[in-house]
Amino acid sequence: TGKLLISDNGPVGGDEIDSAGPGDNLGWPFTVGTNDPIEGDVPPIYTFPETVAPTGVFYVAGPKPMSPGGLLVTAYVTKTLYYFPNIRAAKVPPPLQIVSAETDELIDVAQNSRGEIFFASGSAIYALTLPKPGDANGDGVVNDADLTALAHEIQDSDGQRSVNAQSGTYAASWGCDVNLDGSID
Repeated sequence: TGKLLISDNGPVGGDEIDSAGPGDNLGWPFTVGTNDPIEGDVPPIYTFPETVAPTGVFYVAGPKPMSPGGLLVTAYVTKTLYYFPNIRAAKVPPPLQIVSAETDELIDVAQNSRGEIFFASGSAIYALTLPKPGDANGDGVVNDADLTALAHEIQDSDGQRSVNAQSGTYAASWGCDVNLDGSID
């Protein structure tokens, strides 16, 4: 998009994810977090309601089922890897927590040329492992048991996005998106 994605640590409840192009003014120090933007300034694309201390930001280029155009953000305070499936929405919804409080404080996230995603804490580097296509129940194996999970997930909402598989009345895995088109149908 020709814009820089920025993790911006603010005062309590003022941590932001910003997108800025050449000459853009993000309002600092006159407006932060949930404060109203000043006319002419570029507001944040998302403001966290609590202090998370975002550190690393990565614009996803693949692999599926993480759709290109999503955003991964590491957070130091919450020790969380957040995923924003669509940062181009008019109002960016709260992110999904992919990894939360299972490691030390998170520092950064990146993707290699093979599409593998890695994130780092102060003491280790981790690979993000997504479920195999067809692993609808998230047990790491594609077998007959996944048919029940897939049927429940389709009943939840035919055609829902794969990133919403854990939501709804039945919690399944992103592996319900068997054909990797971004939709569970």
